[in-house]
Amino acid sequence: MANSDEVEVFVISDLHLGGAYGEGGTRGFRINSHASELVAFLQEIRERAPAERASRELVINGDFVDFLAEADDDGSWHAFIEDEPSAVATFDRIADRDAGVFDELALLLQSGVAVTLTLGNHDLELSLPAVRARLRDRLGVTRTSPFHFVYDGEAYVIGDALIEHGNRYDGWNVVDFDALRRCRSEYSRRLDPSPDAAFTPPAGSRLVEELMNPLKADYPFIDLLKPENEAAIPLLLAMEPSFAADVGRLEMVHQLQKRADRGSPRAPARPNRPENIHRTTGDTPAGSLADILARRLPPDAAARLLELTAEAERLTRRGAENIGRGRTGRALSLIKMLFTGGWEGRLPWLLDAFRQLTDVFDPSTESATECLEAAGALTADGRFAAVLFGHTHHVRNITLPGGATYLNTGSWTDSMRVPDAIISGPVDQATALLKTFFVAVRERKLDDYLRFDPAFAHLRLRNGRVTSAAVHPYTRGVVHTL
Repeated sequence: MANSDEVEVFVISDLHLGGAYGEGGTRGFRINSHASELVAFLQEIRERAPAERASRELVINGDFVDFLAEADDDGSWHAFIEDEPSAVATFDRIADRDAGVFDELALLLQSGVAVTLTLGNHDLELSLPAVRARLRDRLGVTRTSPFHFVYDGEAYVIGDALIEHGNRYDGWNVVDFDALRRCRSEYSRRLDPSPDAAFTPPAGSRLVEELMNPLKADYPFIDLLKPENEAAIPLLLAMEPSFAADVGRLEMVHQLQKRADRGSPRAPARPNRPENIHRTTGDTPAGSLADILARRLPPDAAARLLELTAEAERLTRRGAENIGRGRTGRALSLIKMLFTGGWEGRLPWLLDAFRQLTDVFDPSTESATECLEAAGALTADGRFAAVLFGHTHHVRNITLPGGATYLNTGSWTDSMRVPDAIISGPVDQATALLKTFFVAVRERKLDDYLRFDPAFAHLRLRNGRVTSAAVHPYTRGVVHTL
């Protein structure tokens, strides 16, 4: 960042560039289908006339690209790409696919606008030495370019503003940076990582690799609904109860949940050190499922959903319908649930699961309490006047006790919103809307339930002190009018 008495900072996060586009410009495997909007935003920053004596900076606060969305030639995914040449090739594929974004970032640097990247949890491979080098080449970075990349677990500090992705406080997605540093150290010497330098990716990355990505072809909503870790499992079970019969996958989710618990903050802004997964077989599948649901649903709803899965298991054992067996079975299972006898009677149970989703779209409240607690701890005693996170994909503009500001810049991806009337409306109305919703999911007609709410934070600092900080929705032309 250039030295100046006045600094103007733009912060965005969770761009998630990655995943193949579908045929005819359709979404395909992506959650970011709006790269053109991002290019327009970057152009506006570059063309914006700077205030006198002020410097400008763009911060991309984590999950810039999405390695988790990139499949191998054989259709497999990886929670972390351990092989450096493969990671470089994956980055090249992402950058070539959305070349306009990378070209605009290069033009920003050439125009003198500082560009800073922080590491998220979907782009950990960006920290590998060979990938960092390729990134710098792609952006045309020289020794004098105003480019900075924070990839070692530190927060990025500008004056009295603190910027970090926010996954540090999420037990599912906390990163073992000590192990990642050891891994990078050996890669930098062109050595294959030794056992002592093995890196275990976050539990959330394993969940994406082993559960969510394989199911996405049949259930394209699964990574659009946020918070995915809390919502996806009960909703998937509500739609396909015999998923519970998949003992290996269910036990994997159970073990990842236990690992996530070990990574959760032990105190505000103080996460525990993540540990490796230890697979065990001591829990029965029913015990695993009950534990998973108990964390996500109130007792009555969890009990009813367990009854539903038990019913599905009985049907499966009898061979009737054969719901959910294999890829073809999964693709047909929702149709079977909708149109086989007794489905109407299940609607109240399914409604219970949906009604546990709180409204996460209110920017004045924070449902991710670990983020709010961390922001409060980080601003205590005047340490920072503003704290900015990403990661949750939900915009936040909150004034903390004591007057500090907590901001979350949301994401530049689509998100899926369950209609408010299903969550909080009269039961009869909610039930009817729920049936409509399920039919739309079955037919992959999600447009009526998708939102694209790109946002950016805008900060002004004078002599190292924040004078204004807020998150703004982005529409074309808005940057020029700030």
